[in-house]
Amino acid sequence: MRLSSLLFASAIPLALSLGWLGVGCIRFSDEPGARADAGDSGVPDTAGDGAADTAAPCNPEAGAPGSLCDKYGGAGTVKALTKELVGTLAADCRINKHFLALSPERLAFVQECLEIQLGQVLGCACVVYPAKTSKGEQCRDMKTSHVGRGISGDDFNALIDDAVATMKKLGVSDEDIGKVGAVLGSAPVKNDVVEKTTPGLTKTACDGGTETGEAGSIPPY
Repeated sequence: MRLSSLLFASAIPLALSLGWLGVGCIRFSDEPGARADAGDSGVPDTAGDGAADTAAPCNPEAGAPGSLCDKYGGAGTVKALTKELVGTLAADCRINKHFLALSPERLAFVQECLEIQLGQVLGCACVVYPAKTSKGEQCRDMKTSHVGRGISGDDFNALIDDAVATMKKLGVSDEDIGKVGAVLGSAPVKNDVVEKTTPGLTKTACDGGTETGEAGSIPPY
């Protein structure tokens, strides 16, 4: 059985135990400043929690001890992982029309939003998705950013395959890939991204070329 299939088999129970992407603050550790009850603003809801009133504010420079982000080198590694993943997706002729149709500016926007998203999944301190990019552009939730794109379940599975391959290439262990994949491949995320109920990929076979597609009116992320 492929590793990606194993990820999907364990996705729902693991995702439910961790919290799913886009709801609160997903953490693989309980480090200070990375409260699981943080909302989209990243500010914990401390109502009725007297002890929390004195908690120190989240400090990105403090790191996130015990998280996957910390284990694999911090925010710089997340940036490298994201860049590598975007390159892998752009080279995958099965689904790359969704990326090659973007202008360089929009692709940079997608890449930074994805970096924020992966930073949250890996447990980087103070990272909460959706958030604004370094240019002040607001990243969007998964459902809004994929509506109208006609993405199939097989397209989604291909993306998870690419994410797994990218993490393996960068030396992430199978166990940790399983933790990340359980969130990225969880049913809530898949339901927000997938629109086509019929099976099939955007492009069913790779012919040695690339699929450029047509620019859509709705930018992803």
